[in-house]
Amino acid sequence: MYWSKWKADLIENQKVANMLVDWVWTSGQNIGIKRVQKILGVTADGIVGPKTIAAVNAADPVDLVNKVYNGRVTHFNNIVKANPSQKKWLNGWMNRVNYVYKYI
Repeated sequence: MYWSKWKADLIENQKVANMLVDWVWTSGQNIGIKRVQKILGVTADGIVGPKTIAAVNAADPVDLVNKVYNGRVTHFNNIVKANPSQKKWLNGWMNRVNYVYKYI
């Protein structure tokens, strides 16, 4: 389901596909797609269409993965800032995003 939301079969770089799909899996479509669309400079509507896929594939893969990684870190830290009770989850969230960033 998450792979399909990103139409990840159309993404040319596997590491990019893995990072994008993981963000949808951990944070939902509104964040995991819309935030990446903002990074890419396309309409942030949460719908992965031809323009979004073209922008993903045209982006430098290393740069895009780094920007998505930084966006995810910021997202998790903002959750904790808005609701400090969520800090108990921060290490787990960061372990996952770091693992995907480094190894997948």
